[in-house]
Amino acid sequence: TSDEGKACNDNDACTAKDACKAGKCVGASGTDCDDGNPCSTDGCASLTGCFHSSNSGAACDDGNLCTLTDSCAGSLCIGKTPANCDDSNPCTGDSCSATAGCVHTALTGPVCQDGNACTLSDACQDGVCAPGTNKVCTDGEPCTTDGCDVKTGLCAFEAIDGGQCEDGNLCTVLDTCKTGKCTAGTTRSCADGKPCTLDVCNPMTGDCANPPAQGGYACEDGSGCTTGDACVNGECVGKAKSCDDTNPCTVDGCDPATALCNHVAASDGTVCGSNGICVKGVCK
Repeated sequence: TSDEGKACNDNDACTAKDACKAGKCVGASGTDCDDGNPCSTDGCASLTGCFHSSNSGAACDDGNLCTLTDSCAGSLCIGKTPANCDDSNPCTGDSCSATAGCVHTALTGPVCQDGNACTLSDACQDGVCAPGTNKVCTDGEPCTTDGCDVKTGLCAFEAIDGGQCEDGNLCTVLDTCKTGKCTAGTTRSCADGKPCTLDVCNPMTGDCANPPAQGGYACEDGSGCTTGDACVNGECVGKAKSCDDTNPCTVDGCDPATALCNHVAASDGTVCGSNGICVKGVCK
């Protein structure tokens, strides 16, 4: 008589929960031979039970996000290539977490290059390369525009033609730029109209000065009735021209405009000589 449902052994290692059914011992379900290893092929033999054969070379996942091209080596899953977490940003610290993958931490302080060669001492600020101080490009020439090439960092100076400038001499005015150079304009006049002063200008301040001429410079006092005019203590001084006609009955004079001598008859009755009087310009 069948002993239905009674536990038994069907002598098959690949079945479980064997029980009697209709007079026979039957395995109710198969044995779970999965070892959870992607690098092994799981199987079952009726006589020996579960077996696990190696899958060397097969692709797998070792569960570590910091490795790439994982593959089986024997029964082990091994990542052969480390993940490249370099984001090419000098202002982040690059690292890798097995569970989170690449991690980029913002940095502050390290020296960096912001891509502009005309800035100096660039430094990281909260993960971004912040520009430093601007490179100083000046040639001290007022007639050039000063600039810098952002690619090479080389200073560039472009000549200006036209426009007012200052040539460094304050005794010139209306200086102008010509082909990149400041060219002196007209000379400032310091003339005071006096022949016996030196008319000079201080190029540092542009101030005029008129000191007395020294050394007896020849000059012209503006009178035709003087001769041998010369500078004395800043004044033009000449000697009176002699117009004496040796006639005691004439008044001798000189016209400063024409430089000509003139002789006017003295008043009649004017005493002249030792015992005479002037009559119509003649001593009698």
